[in-house]
Amino acid sequence: MAARPPKRSKGRHRRSQRKKPQGTLQTVTIDRLGNAGDGMAGEVAVPFALPGEAVEARVAGAQGVLERVIRPSSDRQEPVCPHFGPPRACGGCQVQHVGLAASLEWKKRRLLAALHRVLDDVPEPTLFQSALGTRRRGKFALRHDGAKWQAGFRALRSHDIVPITECAVLHPNVLSAAQGFCAAAAEMGLSPAPLDLFITKSDTGLDMDVQGLDEMALTLDQREALASFAAGRDLARLSVDGVAVAAERTPQMVFGGTSVTLAPGGFLQATPDGEAFMVAKVLEAAKGARRIADLFSGMGTFSLPLTKGATVLAVDSDGPAIEALAHAAPQGLEAMRRDLMVDPLTPGELEGIDLVVFDPPRAGAAAQAKELADAAVPTIVAVSCNPDTLARDIGFFAGRYDMTALTLVDQFLFTPHIEGVAVFHRR
Repeated sequence: MAARPPKRSKGRHRRSQRKKPQGTLQTVTIDRLGNAGDGMAGEVAVPFALPGEAVEARVAGAQGVLERVIRPSSDRQEPVCPHFGPPRACGGCQVQHVGLAASLEWKKRRLLAALHRVLDDVPEPTLFQSALGTRRRGKFALRHDGAKWQAGFRALRSHDIVPITECAVLHPNVLSAAQGFCAAAAEMGLSPAPLDLFITKSDTGLDMDVQGLDEMALTLDQREALASFAAGRDLARLSVDGVAVAAERTPQMVFGGTSVTLAPGGFLQATPDGEAFMVAKVLEAAKGARRIADLFSGMGTFSLPLTKGATVLAVDSDGPAIEALAHAAPQGLEAMRRDLMVDPLTPGELEGIDLVVFDPPRAGAAAQAKELADAAVPTIVAVSCNPDTLARDIGFFAGRYDMTALTLVDQFLFTPHIEGVAVFHRR
């Protein structure tokens, strides 16, 4: 039986619990779009506002909350999702009001601005934008509101959860599975403590990992209910805190024709078409290379396709990912576990390597980039999801290399995130 919602007190006490508006009401003019997608009025960031607009906002310090648009921009687009925009916006998207085409141009300007901080000559980037409804990974917050379970995302600038009924960017099966688990959680009588769901659309089916449950404390009935839910939804695997409790088949990804087992919560590129475009650009840069080092390789997104014409050393600190890659590795691929953030490959270890690919997390790979500056690798391909750390990293070796190709992949639609692929040849 579901717990009843707490009774609200009446009168003065109830009124005192309401959140008071923060800041002062001001009319401001937006002069630019900031790096986070906020409209900027000087140094005040106002989400959901566009350059040229006059808006009324409640301003506190450097943050503004949009109250109304007084003079809208002709560039303003109708959002594609009902959860976007004030007063209580889902924080998953920041620029639906900008539109897809304009947001791609905005990302291009940001990428070029970052790179021009360290390079005089930057080629015009090739642009690619993923299709709507193709994001194959989602992290959902599950919360019990006193009456039912709901799946959602964090609200903008808040830890509050916005229940999600539809999403323009996620693959429909991913969202549907999260919503289905809410009903299953209610039937199982789970404690109303907060849960998180990590759902990945693998090549062999959906992989779901429930975090926040104690796997050892699950009753037999609850385990059977989880197995029934997984079978009914045709999940490839259902895990609780990384421990599989139902596995119809092994979740796998195919890279370069080789199947690799996906660890619970394992990292993948966000969209299949974005991944394919990046792989094609890396393979194009690797033509003629016979010995390749793929650094921060993960499960082999680039490593495995590269083995078609070369021997490959794949290096990453993620134990499950490297173990999965090593298990699947064809002849000519060596998988090594090593933390390149603190123990980068040295110029001596890179001797004889024709091409280095490095694809670090958002924090970048400063330590490894410094070592690349002193190595004699003919070609470097830098893949990054952060223009600022990409610019910082390539600044270490750019004095000895020319950037010959640049690609921008927009697989995080309506967000500030940018995926870049930069190719360098040694002078």
